[in-house]
Amino acid sequence: MTTILLVEDDATVRRGLSRALATAGYTVVEAEHGAAALEQLEVHKVDLVLTDIVMPGIDGLALVAELNSKRPGLPIVTMSGGGRTMPAPLALPLSEAYGATRTLYKPFRTSELLEVLAEVCAP
Repeated sequence: MTTILLVEDDATVRRGLSRALATAGYTVVEAEHGAAALEQLEVHKVDLVLTDIVMPGIDGLALVAELNSKRPGLPIVTMSGGGRTMPAPLALPLSEAYGATRTLYKPFRTSELLEVLAEVCAP
């Protein structure tokens, strides 16, 4: 079973995504921001990271860079609807430059997310 580290600062969005992923058969480990995600990686073996970009503290871009340094080859899917500090059309291409495997513009349909995850997790 694939374990996904879900990093999202909006609790409502995080809970909804977590439920959708669990229903689809994934094991989900949740983190509310980048620092918590790094802590979870010390405790859990994860197969993929799904992270928001615009978050307080360690944002998604810094998290992607850190993950690529600490866990090269770990698939990372970034998602963003943008924010005051960084619009999504800038944030998502930047995340790819930092090493994200794939990106998703928020809002997205669950079917889109599951399609991307299946593609990224395929052997």
